[in-house]
Amino acid sequence: MKMPHRFAKTRAYRVILHAMATTILVSRASGGVFVDDFSGGLNGNYWLIETSPPLYSVSTTEGSVTFTKPWASDHTFQYAKLTSRMVASGAFDVQVDFRNALLTLAGSGGANQVELVCYMGGRTFFCIRSDEPSSGPSVHAWVYASGPVGGTFGWQSWEATSGTLRITHNLTGRLSFWLDSTLIYESANGFAFSPATFAVFLVNNGTHDATSVTFDNFVLSADEISYPPLQLSAQRPSADSILLSWPAYPPGYVLETTCDLTVPTLWQAVTNGLVITNGQCFLTNTALKPAAFYRLRQGT
Repeated sequence: MKMPHRFAKTRAYRVILHAMATTILVSRASGGVFVDDFSGGLNGNYWLIETSPPLYSVSTTEGSVTFTKPWASDHTFQYAKLTSRMVASGAFDVQVDFRNALLTLAGSGGANQVELVCYMGGRTFFCIRSDEPSSGPSVHAWVYASGPVGGTFGWQSWEATSGTLRITHNLTGRLSFWLDSTLIYESANGFAFSPATFAVFLVNNGTHDATSVTFDNFVLSADEISYPPLQLSAQRPSADSILLSWPAYPPGYVLETTCDLTVPTLWQAVTNGLVITNGQCFLTNTALKPAAFYRLRQGT
């Protein structure tokens, strides 16, 4: 689904970095597409991890995010959750790959589930691959809301333990839930456009069972994406160099430097040596002068 992009009005932010290591916050901006393949681990600028209770182990070192839980005597509601810190506005398309899902239900009650979740307008929307007593290995959509719009929809058998979970909110306001290329459910009514946030879960819903799943390749496209406050950080790896870093999202920012803030100030772009790893920009610059001033400027 191809979507229009709206970008924020051009702005410039000034950041001053002296000889010591410094971190400066810059107001957030917006863009239209965010992609994370977790190839360099989990970037805390974009993600939060939560487990309840602390039975789950989390691995982020293999170019993906893996949740694992052993068998446990406790069979209350338990989960591991990876929450995106981005907020989507307008129409959106969000998806995530999962693989090697261990969801086998050993007992007679509860359910083991892998979920892609959207929070929007006081409602919660789930795209779920699960193993449950009544349906076995299956997929379905769940709309957690009051009134006739709420409920579970689109139940169908599904044996595969890998795939792509996807939720779309189109320009008419309708929500669609997918697993791979299979449409699980499309809402009959449109939902008002409200800011939307997203998370992925591994859930033990009232089971003792050992469970696990690996998540990879998260993609969010939207009319507009709001990001956490942008940080420009500086470190001194040696006496004559300075290492600058900042998040690669939102895109379109240019690092600039000057040695003199006298008006009119002459700012020069710094691009040589720019490296982007795991959604983070890194640039090493010489630091031979008594002081240098750096800023991130949003381009046109």
